[in-house]
Amino acid sequence: MIQVIVATYEDGVFKPDEQPAISDSTRVRLTVETTNENTDESLRQHAWAAWSDFGKSRRSTRTEIA
Repeated sequence: MIQVIVATYEDGVFKPDEQPAISDSTRVRLTVETTNENTDESLRQHAWAAWSDFGKSRRSTRTEIA
């Protein structure tokens, strides 16, 4: 499952703005992208599309290996 979660890094801990749809103690992999209020929405969408394409290519590679 992939979720995009906005969070603030404070005192060594990522604090999400909203409760993620996962159970407590679930291990996750984080990719950190710093943002600010002036970040261009099209740039964020482009980055998300690139990340989605990366995930698709990893899944197809795993299928080929198996």
